Amino acid sequence: MQLRDAAGNDVSESGVAVTASIASGGGTLGGTVTAATGASGLASFTDLAITGTAGNRTLGFTSGTLTAATSNIINVTPPPPEELQNAQPVTGLSGAQESKRHFRLAVPSGMSELRVTTSGGSGDVDLYVRFGAQATEFNRDCSSLSTTNSELCVLQNPAAGDWFIMLRGFSAYSGVTLIATATHLGLQNNVPVGVDGAQGTEQHFALLVPTGTQGLRVTTTGGTGDADLYVRFGTPPTQTAYDCRPFTSGSAEQCSFLNPAAGEWFVMVRGFTSFSGVNLRANYASDADFLDVRRHTSSALSTTEADRIILDITVVLQTNDGSGDLACDVVVLKQGPVLPFSTGSGILNNQAQLAEVFNLPGNVKVVNEVNFCGGVFKTTFIGCGQTPGSSFIVERFTANQEGILWAHELGHNKGLPHRNGPNLLMNAFIGPTSNRINGTECTAFRN
Repeated sequence: MQLRDAAGNDVSESGVAVTASIASGGGTLGGTVTAATGASGLASFTDLAITGTAGNRTLGFTSGTLTAATSNIINVTPPPPEELQNAQPVTGLSGAQESKRHFRLAVPSGMSELRVTTSGGSGDVDLYVRFGAQATEFNRDCSSLSTTNSELCVLQNPAAGDWFIMLRGFSAYSGVTLIATATHLGLQNNVPVGVDGAQGTEQHFALLVPTGTQGLRVTTTGGTGDADLYVRFGTPPTQTAYDCRPFTSGSAEQCSFLNPAAGEWFVMVRGFTSFSGVNLRANYASDADFLDVRRHTSSALSTTEADRIILDITVVLQTNDGSGDLACDVVVLKQGPVLPFSTGSGILNNQAQLAEVFNLPGNVKVVNEVNFCGGVFKTTFIGCGQTPGSSFIVERFTANQEGILWAHELGHNKGLPHRNGPNLLMNAFIGPTSNRINGTECTAFRN
């Protein structure tokens, strides 16, 4: 603001106090509203801010008995909303009473749920959410107005596009965390979902686990690249907050839970590198078996391979493959890593050698050759299980049939005899389609 005389000439006089205020349009003028002129008669205001609704304003400037001046029209527009990243928390938010802070989240197509939460801190912040335009107290698709900072908006099947979020200070607040999470179509038990993504991308899923579930497993398998798996109960996981994160090299990852809590479990698949063709699958059941897997030092079996085989056991048992089959409510999980043993040569040719390996710790023992079972020597055996019992021995086998082989021998541990017929799991000779069980066999697997 420049001092001038009646003729409009600049007046060079320092130390004159000039005060700014809102002359028209309403609102509150913040910042340093009084400034002194310098030697040239110019008073500079460097941090003025107008709080209020969008619209036109004018400012007035006064100084004692000098004639007041009014500014040109100032068009006050709301600041652009702050951009949110899916499922990434924004922390340390604060605001005064009646303050408003705006955010925007881009929601892709195919999402089943948008969940927006605030939590933590002190004071009282209110939450407003709206699709396609800035949210206000009177224009919103959801609002949450509790007397604390714990607010929640859940919107089912959100439209693809921009969703706008407003935080309003019912009273002054500080230390608040805001999270907005758009979740993919919910995972279904034993139904794989194909996932692809670029490096750094995150894809979110939800799974409803019923009361009485004994075992839950979430896996990523197949494909190329490196996808990382994150699982969390009740709240979507992040890179730093999760209940399970295997973080292995490659996309073969697994999270297992005994007696998981009933309710919503959230899954995130994140691209450590770009990845494609990865299958995400969740399995849960009211009955669960944990298998302790061991291998002879001369036999090759990695923990990742054992995870794959045990997942295949569950898929065989939970999937109804047609006539004479049923979906059995049981999940099989691995207990710990695969551990080696050095007893014997890894080749079983007689009862003494068989019994010696049966009696070792663990449920599953992988050896090079099983040539003796049930009192018979035969070089075509590929496995032998105690009937009933708690241990079975197997050779490595064709990858797409190892789950069938292990399920077959686990059936013997459950007391099941051979039941011969096409496509039957307990047939004496197994093949790639030997995957069907009846009600009696399902009951045995569940016990």
